[in-house]
Amino acid sequence: MIELPTLGSRGKADAKSAIISVLSAKWPLSAKQIHSAIAKNGTHLTYQAIHKSLGELSLEGVISRSPEGYSLSFDWIDGLSRFSDELKSSYSKTGLSMPAGQSVLFFDSVAEVDDFLVSFAQKVFDPKDKVLALQWCHFWVPLFLNRETYLRMKELVSVSDSYSITPADTPLDRWCADYWRKNSKLKHRIGVKEATSTDTVVYKDFVVRVYYPLEFKKALDKVYNSASKMSDFDVDSFYEAVFMKKARVPVAVIRNQALADQLKKETIALCGGRK
Repeated sequence: MIELPTLGSRGKADAKSAIISVLSAKWPLSAKQIHSAIAKNGTHLTYQAIHKSLGELSLEGVISRSPEGYSLSFDWIDGLSRFSDELKSSYSKTGLSMPAGQSVLFFDSVAEVDDFLVSFAQKVFDPKDKVLALQWCHFWVPLFLNRETYLRMKELVSVSDSYSITPADTPLDRWCADYWRKNSKLKHRIGVKEATSTDTVVYKDFVVRVYYPLEFKKALDKVYNSASKMSDFDVDSFYEAVFMKKARVPVAVIRNQALADQLKKETIALCGGRK
């Protein structure tokens, strides 16, 4: 397990956290450049404190030094990735009994993200609180209903008081919307320009946001914009080539009742209100 610097504490941990923050944005940097960048960010630390912390971070394997300056260690970054994977696995197995705040998990494909979203929602589902607010960059359920994950997603929507919106308005989005209109009570709207382009799932006091890689967004938009009708669309090839493709996908899990309530209210309003 990687020892992570303590954020928000005093003294050395403060200096180490500030150094890591600066080097995560730009590298390599000299000690003086790091000190200057930290000062510009509004953190007041002496040059001596920065220099000492650089030495300790080097010994701990967090940073490396070259003739050009200091950078974060690739081994340490890889350790963070393993730490995130362990955290992801732990949360998945414990039903996400997490305190208020935010955690960021990383997944290796969009298909893996979708499986996590369904498992998450099923584990925290409460029959007394059925309101489920969804904002998608595009509608793609029920395109893949021959796959278990999306059948579980359909089942979840059927037992929830669900509201789903997207800013997109392509033939494929319209086909998906028409399916829901005929086969469920899901309240939905396409072409909602106020909807976020970041996929968002809101349930109870949880807000889950998915940050897709740019390559995935481009591939998704290209297919949706080029398919004028369902017969032009090869569902299986699209799923294998785009959704199953290896890609690092960050997912933020936020537990905040006020934020969740606001997003539910906005999604319901943009969807046309309760029916």
